[in-house]
Amino acid sequence: MFLKIYTKSQMVLLRKLNNFLGKYMIPEEVMRKAERILYDKAIGKYGFIAIFLKPIKNDVVEILDILDCYPRTMEFTDYLTRIEIKDTKSWIVRGNDWYIDKMTIKGEDSCVWVFYYMRLKDIYK
Repeated sequence: MFLKIYTKSQMVLLRKLNNFLGKYMIPEEVMRKAERILYDKAIGKYGFIAIFLKPIKNDVVEILDILDCYPRTMEFTDYLTRIEIKDTKSWIVRGNDWYIDKMTIKGEDSCVWVFYYMRLKDIYK
């Protein structure tokens, strides 16, 4: 399960609805980084932001399978960043590491920014 965000107005709506997501509430740090990407216009014409609400086990294969942007082909860039989350009370943060990954769409001047989390027990098997 993931959210696709294309515009600033969708981000504003997500921020307002975030409190109602219950156990899937997105951490504040993730929301801020996603907003910054949208306001900097770093996604291009066909790009978007994807926020995964369920943990990823095999990051590369699983992300590509879930996004499935046929007929466009996506490729990962070297941009992979871990997000430091300060609030550790929520289950979606505790025992998990959040990451941002950037993918480019071949033949287009667009990017897909992927926000996802992995369980520490899956990372350090």
